[in-house]
Amino acid sequence: MNDITSPVRLVFDHLRAGFRASLLVAVLVTATVFVAAIVPRAFAAVATAELSFELGTESPPRLDLSGEGRIGLPASGTGSTAQSMLGGTDSAIEKVPSTLPHPLADGAGAAVWLAKSSTGQSSSKADKSVDLSLRLAIDLAFNERLHYVSGEAPRPWTLEDGTPAVENPIEIAISQKSATEMKLAVGEVVPYSSAALRIAGIYEPDDPENAYWDHAYDLEHPLIIRETGRAPIIQATVYVAPDSIASLREPFAAGVLVAWITVDPSAYSFADRELLATQIRKVTATPVPLPEFGALTLKTSFTDVIKSTEVKVSAAVALVALSLSGLLGVLLATYALSIQTLVRRRRFSLSLASARGASMGQLRGVMAIEAAAISIPGSIAALSVAAMVLPERVGLDGLLAPVALALSPIVLAAILVSPGGLRDSRNDISVRSTSRIRWVLEAALAGAAIVALVLLQRRGLVPSGDVFGVDPLLAATPLLLAASIGLLGLRVFPIPLRAVRAVVRRRPAPVAEVGSARAIRDPAIGAIAALALIVGVSMVMFSTIMISTVDASQQRAATESVGADARVDAHDLPDALLEDIRHLPEVDAAAALTVQENATLTDEAGTTRLDVLLVDPTALAAVRGDLPELGSANQSPRPVLVSQSLADLLQGTEIRLGDISIQPTDVIADSAIPGMPDIWLIIDDDTAAELGMSEQEPRSVLISLDEDYGPADIEAIRSAVLKAQPEQFIESAGIYDVHSELRQRKAAPTTSAIEVSLVLTAGATLIFTMLIIALAAMASAASRNRVVAVMRIVGMTPRQVRALVAWEFGPVAISALLVGAALGIVLPYIVTAVLDLRGFFGGTTLPTPAINPLWIAAAFGIYAVTIVAAVFIAAAIGRRFAPASTLKMGES
Repeated sequence: MNDITSPVRLVFDHLRAGFRASLLVAVLVTATVFVAAIVPRAFAAVATAELSFELGTESPPRLDLSGEGRIGLPASGTGSTAQSMLGGTDSAIEKVPSTLPHPLADGAGAAVWLAKSSTGQSSSKADKSVDLSLRLAIDLAFNERLHYVSGEAPRPWTLEDGTPAVENPIEIAISQKSATEMKLAVGEVVPYSSAALRIAGIYEPDDPENAYWDHAYDLEHPLIIRETGRAPIIQATVYVAPDSIASLREPFAAGVLVAWITVDPSAYSFADRELLATQIRKVTATPVPLPEFGALTLKTSFTDVIKSTEVKVSAAVALVALSLSGLLGVLLATYALSIQTLVRRRRFSLSLASARGASMGQLRGVMAIEAAAISIPGSIAALSVAAMVLPERVGLDGLLAPVALALSPIVLAAILVSPGGLRDSRNDISVRSTSRIRWVLEAALAGAAIVALVLLQRRGLVPSGDVFGVDPLLAATPLLLAASIGLLGLRVFPIPLRAVRAVVRRRPAPVAEVGSARAIRDPAIGAIAALALIVGVSMVMFSTIMISTVDASQQRAATESVGADARVDAHDLPDALLEDIRHLPEVDAAAALTVQENATLTDEAGTTRLDVLLVDPTALAAVRGDLPELGSANQSPRPVLVSQSLADLLQGTEIRLGDISIQPTDVIADSAIPGMPDIWLIIDDDTAAELGMSEQEPRSVLISLDEDYGPADIEAIRSAVLKAQPEQFIESAGIYDVHSELRQRKAAPTTSAIEVSLVLTAGATLIFTMLIIALAAMASAASRNRVVAVMRIVGMTPRQVRALVAWEFGPVAISALLVGAALGIVLPYIVTAVLDLRGFFGGTTLPTPAINPLWIAAAFGIYAVTIVAAVFIAAAIGRRFAPASTLKMGES
């Protein structure tokens, strides 16, 4: 066979004839498959980063595997050193981390433990007005964690029968803070149960930031207990030499064993969350056996963090998945137009093969094979590169989107080869379609949209994968709604366009006459492109609104969390401090909150235990103007504001709080004031004496600040509060403000991920819109060029030619913009109504869309400019063809 006419040469010529179109499809498929493959891996990485972030915000005593138990000690007389009596316990606890299963063991550090004796009473000669409460502690390595500021390490103590306690005191080491508070000095002897204690050394931690001092808090910090009618009690724990255990067997046997295993927050993957939760539950439910009948039970907040992180990640993924579904629809439309362009390039060869006896099945098979050759190699490479770039674990559903995109060109190539597509024909738009299949498909699409919306409202966006997957049908709800409404718009669109055509035909306007006829008979933007434009603009509007909604919802959640612009929680909040705060710059108002817990309320249903919040009504109104007004205490019965949960319990009109008759005047949310339980009420602080709270000091202060407040203003409040606190309570004082809380929320990886995802989704949609317009222009170029050539021969000017092209694009583009913009504004209301996104945003109030008119106008304008620019490019392409050559090509 002659080489020129060989099958291989013919196939090569066939492929080379549409090489540019094939290359466009190959590049498009490869790029989009890579993005679709990297997105689930990126979200898996974000989920892992979020888990590490949330774990890192937990305090070590809550996060670490820590617990208490009883220490097992040998019988009296069987040992005289710490090693002989405690060595077995030390070895058993040391081995616990190595017994943990993978992956829990990946972040587990070394086990640390110490033993504490029972509490013993003591007193200080320097301050007779306070009582001392001391516990002894044994840590085999305590001298490695501290340094002595005075004195030296305690020496082992041995009980000497018949020797007075004062003459044979137990040597102890005490922290600098505890010694200062108790007014103790090196060498001083204080009583302790049946013995006496001698201060051998006063120490400070080598590394105060070490988690050891968080777990052994009472070994560094004293605790002061104040009770009405009793002298203050100062509690602290002190070290004794480990070898003293033989003589102190009884107090330590009656004491407690404290142990913990540090946890590294960055060592765990979100993909292992379910296995981790199971392993943690098993570890915390099974006591660790220790020698001599000792035991240790561990606990941790790890599972709580996993649960809260899972809720947050699921909400974030749900929101992004809903946004990406629209982009997926635009992408599939781009694929369809790309394949359609490729099929039209192959029209001559396909028509020739059909004329020579090839069946439609064979023609579709040929195009499917060609599409596979174009898309499959690049898709495999894209999947491999994505796995190497981000080697995160994803479930099978994480591969669903990229595999579907890789195979979609093959399916589209087979579908778009049809008998009508092998010849030129008019594509008049009409309200009714002659295709029964089209009616069935449109009805099925509308039904799927309704079903998805109903299921979304009932079930939420149910996770379906190990890492980040969601139910595909529910995630596609925005796409299905947009497509359904878009198809409805395309059905209605011919009505006004034919009305315009009827008006134009009665007027001598050649451009309008030809343009309106072309817009009906052969629009440049076909049904696929028009539907893609509607979906595209709706998703751009949806993403724009949701970006502002994220900011507004997190701002609201931060305000709910703080309770006002700023809040102070501290031990000592005297009236003088409150006045100092009110006179600080940028402070508009401040209200003190005093709480009485476990108060008694009586109504017709019986007795209810609740918390009572005492406030100054005027000050509260100045700080929290959003709350209902609280009446004066001079009224009878006394007016109160009740929480929603309490309002649901109250029965009858005769209600008493202790001995006071009260009357609920309004209901507020359970979470209106941070830190309050579900059942509580607010009453005027003038009733403090009647409630027996006249000596009780406020626990919190809510502060209203000027809008322009900054870190310096918060620091001024902090300085005033800490100055008023006794030294032992300085570290427990907390100052919170909305700006800092908001920064903390925005620092979460999921927040950044969702904001970036929404912006990229909107940007990608704009890019694909321009590509859709360009592909639509290429697909209709031959028909348009023939008409333009005729019009230019009969004398139509270039300006009139541009107007003619605008007629082909304009009506469909304008309609798509209007319908898509309206749908994009409605979609956020639908999504926030059926999905509970509080897991992501935080707070207790369901988020609602935040409409920013400036952002909406900007998004609409950018999208409109994008379409206009693409139309101008299409018009410029149309002017590149010479009339003679175009007519000649049309006649050939």
